[in-house]
Amino acid sequence: MVDSPVPEKTAGEGGRLADNGEQILFECRPNVVVLAGPFLACLFVVVLCLAVTIFVPHLPLFVTLILLVAIVGAIVFYLLRYLQWRFYAFQVTAKRMILKQGLLAKKSAEVPLERLGEIEVNISLVERLLRVGSVRISSMGDDSVMTLRFQDDPVKIRNMINYTAEQRKGSIDSKGGASKNSFSPVDEITKLFDAFERGALSYQEYQDIKAALIRRIVES
Repeated sequence: MVDSPVPEKTAGEGGRLADNGEQILFECRPNVVVLAGPFLACLFVVVLCLAVTIFVPHLPLFVTLILLVAIVGAIVFYLLRYLQWRFYAFQVTAKRMILKQGLLAKKSAEVPLERLGEIEVNISLVERLLRVGSVRISSMGDDSVMTLRFQDDPVKIRNMINYTAEQRKGSIDSKGGASKNSFSPVDEITKLFDAFERGALSYQEYQDIKAALIRRIVES
């Protein structure tokens, strides 16, 4: 697995916000390898159709039109798959996890961090060869499940979610409300450094979250 768990991390990079206005601490989408199948299928159709038009002389007009439609259809198919990948995003804020997917009919699912259930990391033989893996996130209290497939480093994604959930849990009192004394800058940064020392966070992740904590201290 590569050192960086995700192709995109937004904490400390302009303070990007989720649709609900919360700052995104962590964001990822599947590895670009998911586009390999659609790309190869598109390439096969285009090459085959062009080969027919080149090596088979005097094709009827309707056959030429069919081949042209097949080429355009293959290209459109690949572009749609690319846009689906491009507009897919799994985001983690300080309060919740958000899964967004879809191009025209957009779908979005949210799970509060305090309802985080079990996180399973699965790496099949094929995924191991491709240096990717899957993360399955369940929610307590219902049957909702988020499944992240073809992720660059599923273990670090799990660690990042667990760390953020622990921080969220520490900021809520036993009654479910915000505790007046729950946020201690020194304690939070100390916990963050401990997680970095244990290897649960990369150096860049450590710096990103620390920057977010410093901004919170300044704004409070």
